[in-house]
Amino acid sequence: LPIYEIIYGYAYVPSGRNIYKIPLECFEEITDVGDDYTFLAAYRSVYYSSSENRKFNIEKVSKLIDGTVINPEETFSFNKITGPRGEKEGYKLAKVIAKGKYVDGYGGGVCQVASTIYSAILNNYNIQIEKRYAHALEVNYVPIDMDATVNYNNIDFSFTNYYEFPIRVNVISENGICLVVISKAN
Repeated sequence: LPIYEIIYGYAYVPSGRNIYKIPLECFEEITDVGDDYTFLAAYRSVYYSSSENRKFNIEKVSKLIDGTVINPEETFSFNKITGPRGEKEGYKLAKVIAKGKYVDGYGGGVCQVASTIYSAILNNYNIQIEKRYAHALEVNYVPIDMDATVNYNNIDFSFTNYYEFPIRVNVISENGICLVVISKAN
């Protein structure tokens, strides 16, 4: 099995529809498992120093996206998959960039997930970016020009799958790390 990442004593192992978090001490136990997993792209960003509310928002939106399958010539829309991200939907106040300033807003932090997905697929020629807008200010969780801002009903991040097979987007955000893995959907 391919191990994508080792973080804090855990191996992250992609398999089929999921990414499994397995303690390293169990590693010998899993080496005999076979899989036809096809890795296509990946990226990770960190949010260790974020406020608790921002961490909550990142982890909440990651769970909504995790496991999303995009069929050939189908378009992934961040806003369509995640829906509104306000107080009513359970999001918390955290810093957002609005009109060139940092202000408190519900769902602050979700752009980091969009940016991490964008960074993962940026150089994949079979995945075409349809909509992507940069923040008005520089962000610190991805390199310059690798960010993607989102704002429900206003600014979307979207891309189209031009592989001849479905692809899966896995997003795991925990312990201050947002991990995105794109793979062939089996």
